[in-house]
Amino acid sequence: MLHKGGVTFESRLATKFFSTCLALMIAFSVVAFTHASESKTPTPLDRKEGDEVKLNDAWSYLSTGNKDQDKYLESLFIFLHKEFESIFGTDVVNGIKCTIYNDKDAESPFIHYVSDKELKIRLHLSSTIYWCQVVFQLAHEMTHYIFCQTYEYKKLFGSKWNEEIVCEAMALYMLKQLADKWKECTLSAYDRARRTPYSSSIYTYVADERKKGADYVLKSSQAPITLSEFAEFNKTSGSDRENHRAETNYLYDLLITWEKEQIKPIILEMYQYLKEDCYIDYETWICEAKYPDVIEKLSKIQPNIVRTVP
Repeated sequence: MLHKGGVTFESRLATKFFSTCLALMIAFSVVAFTHASESKTPTPLDRKEGDEVKLNDAWSYLSTGNKDQDKYLESLFIFLHKEFESIFGTDVVNGIKCTIYNDKDAESPFIHYVSDKELKIRLHLSSTIYWCQVVFQLAHEMTHYIFCQTYEYKKLFGSKWNEEIVCEAMALYMLKQLADKWKECTLSAYDRARRTPYSSSIYTYVADERKKGADYVLKSSQAPITLSEFAEFNKTSGSDRENHRAETNYLYDLLITWEKEQIKPIILEMYQYLKEDCYIDYETWICEAKYPDVIEKLSKIQPNIVRTVP
């Protein structure tokens, strides 16, 4: 019943309920909008060059500004990430935050130490349309990423001779894995527009890289060198790939025959045997290894070093 100059109790209750609901809806909308604004990754159509794109909780990359080139990089990373996880495990492959970016004007690909909790991988590509180059560079630097978690990267120089050879060989190994498992990569969909599968081009790329070291001989089969000579090898190993072509090819031939469980320790354990003069104590490692035959063969990538003065 209406009261003179007023409304019923039921009407007042309904009005209050409506006002409360409206206030809650507005509040939830503001919170949702704020959260979306803070966490939103730009969509492919919205991205600008340099925008950060998250791949997972640990990995991201800076957009090229071209949605197709971004797609190529993402697809190849996803394949490589899965392969690295199958060897080293999820915790190691996602152990440190890492951002990938491309710098066309850089001198070379590189992995940057930012802090104990962050690294950056710089690629040096004219375009990500060159898929073999993307994989070769990215797999190489991702192997350095694994190494970085096995010793005090900021404080120690490491055995760059051994490390660079492993990274080069792993890059070739990952290219072969991609060719062997090409149908598992989303980029294989482009084969519909090709006369032959792109995997054939990957095999050719690997073969061409290996030809560059076909006439070289392992330094471990030559005369021993001094520690000072090995120190020079360490300093230039990142830039002078020609000096270890034979070792890279030798190790690649081993990698494609080893099980993943045998590949795992050559990276995760190597720096446990690092000596002050930046060589690896393979003799001790062989004695303590789970797979001594693997480490014995791996030891051939390091020259014979004269460690004492006669």
